[in-house]
Amino acid sequence: PVEGLATKLAAARASFPGVRRVLVAASQVEDARACAGDLAIVGVASASQALEHVFGDRLAGLLLAEGADP
Repeated sequence: PVEGLATKLAAARASFPGVRRVLVAASQVEDARACAGDLAIVGVASASQALEHVFGDRLAGLLLAEGADP
């Protein structure tokens, strides 16, 4: 969980107007939605779930491409 979530979401909205979606700990979804304004809040239970949400099925391919010899 993140402390000061409301403050951080407000700063993100003000500083990064192109951001439309924010991933938060599953345990903080209700708190985040209460102060998110127009941001879509997605709760995740783990780092691997966050990576899957962001990259989908492309993650394995991206990792393999980065690890390949030049």
